[in-house]
Amino acid sequence: MRNLSLAITITFLLLGVNILTTNAQESQQRLVEVEQTKIKSKGNVVRMVNKSKPLLNAALAELQTVFAARIEAYAKKDYDTLVSQISPDFSAALPNGQTLNYEQIKTYMRRNLERFISIESQSITIENAMVNGNEAVIDARQTVSRTQKFADGSVHNVATSVLQQETWVKTATGWKLKSVGSEREQSTLVDGKPLNPNKP
Repeated sequence: MRNLSLAITITFLLLGVNILTTNAQESQQRLVEVEQTKIKSKGNVVRMVNKSKPLLNAALAELQTVFAARIEAYAKKDYDTLVSQISPDFSAALPNGQTLNYEQIKTYMRRNLERFISIESQSITIENAMVNGNEAVIDARQTVSRTQKFADGSVHNVATSVLQQETWVKTATGWKLKSVGSEREQSTLVDGKPLNPNKP
């Protein structure tokens, strides 16, 4: 189960990219304050209102497009699109102290696409955001529910949630995910039961 726990942690790094929830039942309106920027989301519509923060608003609007493309890429198992959104100098700091680089994250992405059978729902809520030039740092709360194949060939429903910090950099070819870290408030359910990372 240690390998499963690591794989699930990596999944957080890769699926955290959808400001819109895909669960139709989540119709209740949310209001999130992001540095005085109001993000109102209802159903499949996200609206940001803050004329005093044009740079922040523009960056968040552009990231929404990136996030939507990533969700579509996962649905289609489009590996090339997913990789194109990762910066070559990418790094991820995992809670266990391990660090992942660009080549390692590409390998995990490919493996996850092979393991995932379907994604039932996923969402991300930006709880904080800061833009400095072409760099955006966000605190993102992500939830993902999916059906996936385990290493032993068995199939299970896995529901995960995490709050993490992501750094995005705007390049000539669009926004790229540069780093992920500060993971906290994690939870993992396998077939509705909490995951025991110490179980062999």
